[in-house]
Amino acid sequence: MWRTAALYLGLVLSHSVGEGSVVKVLCHPGERVTLPCTYHYEDHTNISQLSVQWRSPNNELLCHYIKHKAFQNCTAGYAITYRPGSITLSILHVNMEDFGSHVCSVSKRHEFTDFSVEVVKMSENKRNVAEIEYQKYQKYQKYQKYQKYQKYQKYQCARKLDSAALIYLI
Repeated sequence: MWRTAALYLGLVLSHSVGEGSVVKVLCHPGERVTLPCTYHYEDHTNISQLSVQWRSPNNELLCHYIKHKAFQNCTAGYAITYRPGSITLSILHVNMEDFGSHVCSVSKRHEFTDFSVEVVKMSENKRNVAEIEYQKYQKYQKYQKYQKYQKYQKYQCARKLDSAALIYLI
């Protein structure tokens, strides 16, 4: 559960920071971890010529993705997942060399954007904080679902009243 919480913390931070900011993902050696990289190029339109590179803290190329050539190549122990607007790097087994800042470079023809994601070794204290934050997130999601359900119920009730009033008028 705390692995998911650490990923959640990283994802939350990735949505609250802009370009040039650092996202931190907490984990322990030996764990599998996913590093987020979101970009805006495909927000409103499909981009055919897109290239993404993930680099290690030692500036070694870990993964390279070229969309228009359907090319994807990763060093052993790493994998990428592409969705329009996001390309995540999965480290299958975190080593000591993986701790530090990873750079996700996204390029679209003549536009280049770099995002930094720092993999941080999690101490036992941070593990508890991550669990608490994840529990808060789960409660918030349940609350949002409950609000949507209530809106839906009000809508259904209003529809029934409208149809009943229409039948009464006829």
